[in-house]
Amino acid sequence: MHDAGRTPPLERSLWLLLAILSVAAITGVLVIAALRDGYPFELEWMEGATLDHVLRVRHGLDLYTAPGPDHVAFLYTPLLYYLGALLSSVVGEGFLALRLTGLLATAGCALLLARTAGRLGGTRTAGLLAAGLFAAGYGYLRSWYDLGRNDTLFLCLLLWTAHLLHTGGTRRVLAASVTAALAVLAKQTALIWLPALAASALVVDWRRGLRFLAAATTAISALLFGYHLATDGWFTFFVFEMPRGHAIQADRKLGFFTDDLVPMLPLLLLASGLCVLIWRRREWRTAVALAAFAGGGLLTSYLSRLHAGGFDNVMMYGFAACCALAPAAVTTARGQFTRIAGLLLLLVEFALLVFDVRAVYQHERPALLFDPRQWLPTAAHRQASEELVAFLRAEPGEVFVLAHGALAARAGKPPSAHAQAIFDLLQVLPDNDLTVLIDPNKQGRMSPRALLAVSTFYRQFTEALQARRWSAIVLDAQFGVGDAFEQLFAIGLTGYRRREGSPIHEPAALQPPIGMPTHSPYVLEPIR
Repeated sequence: MHDAGRTPPLERSLWLLLAILSVAAITGVLVIAALRDGYPFELEWMEGATLDHVLRVRHGLDLYTAPGPDHVAFLYTPLLYYLGALLSSVVGEGFLALRLTGLLATAGCALLLARTAGRLGGTRTAGLLAAGLFAAGYGYLRSWYDLGRNDTLFLCLLLWTAHLLHTGGTRRVLAASVTAALAVLAKQTALIWLPALAASALVVDWRRGLRFLAAATTAISALLFGYHLATDGWFTFFVFEMPRGHAIQADRKLGFFTDDLVPMLPLLLLASGLCVLIWRRREWRTAVALAAFAGGGLLTSYLSRLHAGGFDNVMMYGFAACCALAPAAVTTARGQFTRIAGLLLLLVEFALLVFDVRAVYQHERPALLFDPRQWLPTAAHRQASEELVAFLRAEPGEVFVLAHGALAARAGKPPSAHAQAIFDLLQVLPDNDLTVLIDPNKQGRMSPRALLAVSTFYRQFTEALQARRWSAIVLDAQFGVGDAFEQLFAIGLTGYRRREGSPIHEPAALQPPIGMPTHSPYVLEPIR
């Protein structure tokens, strides 16, 4: 650690500039969150259906049950839904409870990263930079920090687990086993990263590591088995069996390294440098533990990105781990030249998190990553959403809205299954072949639970369509969502026809700021 009192002017100026950038990034995230978190409509295309899950919890309905037209569970564990339901009893029903949960979890992540970097680097400035870098990743991670999604909650609990494991005795190890179990309850992806944390604990102190491994394994096993029994196996199907049937995004096998990691390359270099530096000081246990921590986060991001539907937000895990290590690499470096080089790399990192260098060779990308205009909802989106809610409210019977959750509930109608949940469910079909449902010779390729889930869902949906249960079915023309639905349920839709025109004046304005292109709604109505 260098003597702060003898810091050369250039180095001191670089530290000051980085501190200012960190404060600016943190302030920017808080301002954006304040401007949009109270917005009454979805900011991201799955947010509305997540709110529908929260409403099920508030109304005492099961989350993990046989799928049907009214509800298909998302393939996530349920902690976010419970916390959203709890907080909504204070702030009221709507998106605010979910977004506040995400924002509070983000604040927890920033604090834990700052504590980790400060402990490793020996200065509060390193901690500030870790939090600032994490905040600056807001655009790189598609503004996920304050959305009603479960990633920041899962990440906060994982970082808390790591912090407890390496900063205390037996009591903290037991507390870490509890936070590890809660992390799994927030998102089952935790099961990828947790073995790396256990390995890091074993390397530093094998007795502590064994205690954590035993306690965490017991807590997680009891939790998962309890949910399996309480839901008659449906929890296990949705959370574990269904994701295994999903395809791999082949372009991400290499694209993860040549594309997704590009904006965080300086962080990767500095984090690796810290591990090498500590190893060369003969503190090999600490070096291996840090490598396991960061490597576990990067592996979790990689495997999540490979999964069909994996979005930019999953880069959060490896990015956060590197944010904790990179500033410490600079503060612990020996030699003025090495420290200045490290500080310049941190400046480059801030620049890469604002200006997307990939836009130079991928012309479809916007040049700015940290651009609030991309994430703040427009007046046109609010107007389109209000018009669609008014249309749904005026319909005489039940309605089905495929790709925009929570709108039906806002209109006083029962909610319906979301497009993403339906897509995830149908991925368990071998080769997406619906003939499996009527061909006994093909059914051996599916587990009994998967066959039951898909056949039950398809039968109930088709029967509801044939009975003309819904007075309006709202589909989206964009991205082929509507076409896919019409092809899938062609038999049941023989009693429906397309209504002329659109239910809203500006169809393209229904597109949420983040996520899949879902807009330009049209309506199918029963043939009377």
